[in-house]
Amino acid sequence: CIEDCRYLLEYHPEKLTTEEKTNVLSLSIFSHIQLKMYDTAMQHVRELLKLSPQNKEALVLEVLVTERMGRRQAAIEKISTLIHQYPDDAYLYLDRAKMYECENLLDLALLDLQAAQKLNPQQYGIESEIKRLNQLREKRK
Repeated sequence: CIEDCRYLLEYHPEKLTTEEKTNVLSLSIFSHIQLKMYDTAMQHVRELLKLSPQNKEALVLEVLVTERMGRRQAAIEKISTLIHQYPDDAYLYLDRAKMYECENLLDLALLDLQAAQKLNPQQYGIESEIKRLNQLREKRK
C-alpha cells in the first residue's frame, strides 16, 4: 500500500485525502531518517507542513530531522517553541533534555527531566536519568 500511495502522492496527489498524504509523508520521513537521507526527509517535512502547518507530529519530525542534520541549536529552538505551545507534553521535555545533554548543558537537561517527571510521574526511567545526570554533573565539577 505504501508504494501505491507514494506513487499516487507523486503522480496523482489529487486522488489522496489529506490524511492519506499526511500518513505517506510521515512514513517517508521516518524511512529517510533511517537511511540517513536527512535532506530528503526535510523536503518531506516541508511538504507535510504545507499540508498542515500546525500538525504537531510534523513539527516534532522537523525538530528530529533538524537535530539529525547536525543543527542541534536550531532543533533546541524549535522544540522550545513546541514546549511553549504544548507545555503539558512530557515527551517534548524529554527530547529537549537529550539535546541539552549532548550540548553539555546538564543543568538545563535536569530541569527538563524534572518537568517531564512532574507531568508524567509514572514515566519509566526519568528518575534514573535524573540520578545519572546529577552524578555526571558532580563528576564534572
